[in-house]
Amino acid sequence: YTDRLRVVVRTSIPFAWTVLGNQAPARADAAGRESATPLLIAAAPGLIALTAGGIPMVPTRTGCLFEVHEDVAFTLDFPAPVAWPVVVEAKYFDLFTTPQSGTITVFDHRTAPFSRDLEPLLRQPVSASQPSVSFNLGPPTASLLAVPQLAPPPRADRRLPALAALLLSALVVGWLTLRRLSR
Repeated sequence: YTDRLRVVVRTSIPFAWTVLGNQAPARADAAGRESATPLLIAAAPGLIALTAGGIPMVPTRTGCLFEVHEDVAFTLDFPAPVAWPVVVEAKYFDLFTTPQSGTITVFDHRTAPFSRDLEPLLRQPVSASQPSVSFNLGPPTASLLAVPQLAPPPRADRRLPALAALLLSALVVGWLTLRRLSR
């Protein structure tokens, strides 16, 4: 993506039901998933905190999708950052009474937006005592919006949008790890 940063938090149905607390449906069948989806979308912004250059970022769009193999994917789209470092903090550890951990993996999709074979730029375990990761993909720019649409953007600006896909992939791996640990 050239205009946003996407974070994907991939986890399990039991984790998603823990996020919902007493609002969780009694069953995780099709009807339960359908009734849980809008509640999970509303809860998604509370799962992580994102800052860029020390400035908190607010998601512009959130989503939730039930995937194959009982995975649940939360998606959070943020404006493309224009300052560094980017810090991703997992805020979900307080939901659990037993110690939990996960992994945040960061991918840079700026040069290969649709590739699934990228090596991660960063892979770091997270836990309640160490819930965040920080990374820097290049020098900050003044604004993506300041670049005229007809002129090709400077090289640094072309890289910023892929940061969205990068963070998306990072949290996906973290939630998969958490899902597997909670089984």
